[in-house]
Amino acid sequence: MANNAFTICSLIYSILINCAYFTKKRIDTKENKIYGKLIQLNLLNIINAIICHYTIINRESIPLLNDLVSKSLLVVFFLWVYIFNIYVFVISDIKIDIEGKKYKIISMIICLIVALFIYILPLEYYSTSIIAYSFGKSANFMYALTTLTFIGWGLLILKNHKKVKSKNNYQNYCHTQ
Repeated sequence: MANNAFTICSLIYSILINCAYFTKKRIDTKENKIYGKLIQLNLLNIINAIICHYTIINRESIPLLNDLVSKSLLVVFFLWVYIFNIYVFVISDIKIDIEGKKYKIISMIICLIVALFIYILPLEYYSTSIIAYSFGKSANFMYALTTLTFIGWGLLILKNHKKVKSKNNYQNYCHTQ
């Protein structure tokens, strides 16, 4: 439980952010809609991470559930990165119809393919009384995908830094430097 303390604090913080965001009136913009999805996915990630910690510790008695929960955590991580990717496109003023049918179909296909890879590739587990985590090809696939995405964001934001700065999203620009 000691190594879950930060995650539990994050859970409390994420619940507060979700409550504050969804109980207040918001300006109806693409950025706000995407932000709402991001904070919901963040809360789901934290809950899944807490569950994952306990399934890894008890993986001998619940191997299938452990594998499902651990790989689902990677899928939700990917979904957060994917939604954040859309956010970067929106603040960079890239013309994408994120509400169009064609875009939604392509997005679903990409998400299904990535999820399929995550669920098919193997994942190994390590745990002691102090720490529990997973590693392996499935996790490495996510590391590679995330790294490529971060590089893409950095290049995109650098290319469009004037547009990003003019849209009052400079704080996001600074975080990618």
